[in-house]
Amino acid sequence: MGCIPTKALVRSAEAIHLARRAREFGFETGDIKVDLAAIQDRRAEIVRVGVERMTRGIESNDAIELIRGEARFESATRIVVNETVIEAPKTIIATGAQPMVPDIPGLDRPNYLVSDGLLELRRLPEHMIIVGGAAVALEFGQIYRRFGSRVTMLVRGERILRYQDEEIATTLEEALIAEGVEILTGTQVVRVEPVGDGTQIHIEHEGQQRMLECAACAVIDYEGPPRPAEDAMVTATGRRAYTDRLGLDEAGVRHGPDGISVDDELRTSAQNIWGVGDVLGGQHARYKYTHVAVEHGLIAAENAMRGAGRVMDYRAAPGAVFTDPEVASVGLTEREALEAGYTIQVGRQPAERIGRARVMGETRGLVKTVAEAGTGKLLGMHICAHNAGELIHAGVVAMNAGDGSLDPILNGIFIHPTMMEGVQSSAEVVGSDEPARMSH
Repeated sequence: MGCIPTKALVRSAEAIHLARRAREFGFETGDIKVDLAAIQDRRAEIVRVGVERMTRGIESNDAIELIRGEARFESATRIVVNETVIEAPKTIIATGAQPMVPDIPGLDRPNYLVSDGLLELRRLPEHMIIVGGAAVALEFGQIYRRFGSRVTMLVRGERILRYQDEEIATTLEEALIAEGVEILTGTQVVRVEPVGDGTQIHIEHEGQQRMLECAACAVIDYEGPPRPAEDAMVTATGRRAYTDRLGLDEAGVRHGPDGISVDDELRTSAQNIWGVGDVLGGQHARYKYTHVAVEHGLIAAENAMRGAGRVMDYRAAPGAVFTDPEVASVGLTEREALEAGYTIQVGRQPAERIGRARVMGETRGLVKTVAEAGTGKLLGMHICAHNAGELIHAGVVAMNAGDGSLDPILNGIFIHPTMMEGVQSSAEVVGSDEPARMSH
């Protein structure tokens, strides 16, 4: 799932949403007409330029030999790419992940889209049904709702974003519902059945059997772009490590359904092979982010080439969901901190009390700070607000600075009016049941 391609769609959806709010900001617009094909063309051009620049940088580096093809291990030190044999004393596996299709009766025929296909869809579905409630599902759900589709989300758990702080997840869920996204939590997809040219999706929700229907579900054609349709069912239930056809058993690399097993230094069970990014399983599988994969790469390269002995520390590894409002987090949630045995203090600052948020008309949201009582050590920061993906870095820096306390945030002089004032205000009232002072 490409970060940049998806965010290009997010930006188009955001612009459309703001245009529809014109009267709120004191001006008039005509009818908003969404041209999905033009949106996808913009997304494709952004990707093309980015890929060209990245590829040019690799190809122009005399220290790098780029070989295109499908690689597989014949042994821990022997790799075949196409018909070329490479003797590899040390290897880093970085094959990433691919969309995971849920085990639902009826999905043995191509009657659904996986998330990658939505990056190519060129005609707007009238009704989009999304199976899933994590980041990918939520981003696409809001994108296509803002584009004009009716969107229904089928979430197996009792809430969206199960790894996020509960208050933060609830704040986002309320915002999406307010935009017209239908979210059915606690829902089990029982089966999918073709009916004529369309598809029926049978679900169990709140103890009741229900049936949803797509008139002509979009289909992924793996040899080309998805076929256009009036309605679309989408499975966005996660991604699985791409380990197919790599010859990991021949290399002696231990792996399971969730990915490759590595130790804290990212070394696999084969002592000369390391793994990085979304291909990893175990504790690493929770952090499927590009920025985490980049850090993996630095650590694995230093360990492989210099025996640096560096380990991956997820304590201050941030993550974000690029909905609107955005969700971003670092460290422990309130529940995780309590379960870990900490005595905690929590600070909260509603977005509606942040001056800049009111000016921008972005008052949905919450900044939440979790700290250890007595020491002031920052255990976690969780934000659902406009530009949360930028704001969270204050928490990242604080957790990596000195003793990891809130002092870098509390002692800083933050510009007024900015959203960052809300982060500081949240830190100021750690341990209080009252919101921080209002940012004027």
